[in-house]
Amino acid sequence: MHMVRRMHTVRGMIAVAVLVGSLAASVPTGAAPATTATPEGGVRAQYTGHWVLVNLAEQRIYAYNGARIVDSAYVSTGLPGKETPVGSFWVQQRYRSTTMAGPGYYLEGVPFTQYIGNDWLSWQAGYALHGTYWHNNFGTPMSSGCVNMRNDFAAFIWDFAGIGTPVEVVAG
Repeated sequence: MHMVRRMHTVRGMIAVAVLVGSLAASVPTGAAPATTATPEGGVRAQYTGHWVLVNLAEQRIYAYNGARIVDSAYVSTGLPGKETPVGSFWVQQRYRSTTMAGPGYYLEGVPFTQYIGNDWLSWQAGYALHGTYWHNNFGTPMSSGCVNMRNDFAAFIWDFAGIGTPVEVVAG
């Protein structure tokens, strides 16, 4: 069992910490991003190896190898009041199948779960990229803060990314 319940009690404080942190302090050692400002005022990093971009406005996830998009898919991210945090993260913990629980949900066998975090947001806060068997409404926010994917695409991301893979979550 994971400490998913904790995510709901500390989310507001975590979101502020993520937004005020610097990019350089929030990427794992050895990942050297070249940053560019986006029109929305965010920061988008381009890495030399594999990395993942989640665009909340588009409700899409992109798998990159350097500056090249390898594949992409629609996702479902956090509902209002349960937003997916914006920032620079990396994969910190992985489970091929796990149980997730929080206010209003208890889900067994969540496939291809990869928890993300950074220097301010531990993977134990409960934000993850994972497969989804309980809905098929991708392209629309549906989650409690995680990035829900079709199971086949979650399996692809599982094979594509690993511990330490950078994950950028941008507002738009």
